[in-house]
Amino acid sequence: MNQIDRILDEIKKSTGKDLLYIRFSVLSGKSYYMKAQEWNDIVKKLDGFPWAQLSVVFGDIDAKRVDKNTILLVDKKNNSR
Repeated sequence: MNQIDRILDEIKKSTGKDLLYIRFSVLSGKSYYMKAQEWNDIVKKLDGFPWAQLSVVFGDIDAKRVDKNTILLVDKKNNSR
């Protein structure tokens, strides 16, 4: 888990995106738009970690492609879009 924490800190420093804050916002009912390239970079950085560890960040979050440049993060359970 410490490795994931370090990567999350690196992502926050380099992009200004606090993925845990985004997660809590999304699970509280707020949708979150993100540039598709940023999303792809985040997914690549976390590739290879077991889902049990990644679920702390991405559990119950659904990433939907809005267009070629945009990803929409929504709560899987309350996905009305």
